[in-house]
Amino acid sequence: AGAEAVAINGQRLTALSGIRNASVAINVNGNPLAPPYTVLAIGDTRTLQANLLDSSHGLQFFQLAEGLGFPYELHNEDSVTLPAAPEKLLRLRAVRAGTDTSNP
Repeated sequence: AGAEAVAINGQRLTALSGIRNASVAINVNGNPLAPPYTVLAIGDTRTLQANLLDSSHGLQFFQLAEGLGFPYELHNEDSVTLPAAPEKLLRLRAVRAGTDTSNP
């Protein structure tokens, strides 16, 4: 939807992040997270929510949440700070890009 960065319950998402269903919880980057889930996204507050609703994945999420009776709220904040990506994902990304200088 145009977000520059996203985190779920304090776990930063990257292109290498894994999200897995684990019964009543989910695992993000190998860490178990229990509901309620808080998703923080950094982006243009004028368009981010509308872009999410206009996307097929966003529409599917909202339809599923409403169909199952799961409450959700959308808020715009003036300032949001997200955690850094897990170091192992950053290192793996650097190695794949050929820029890792920690292991000559």
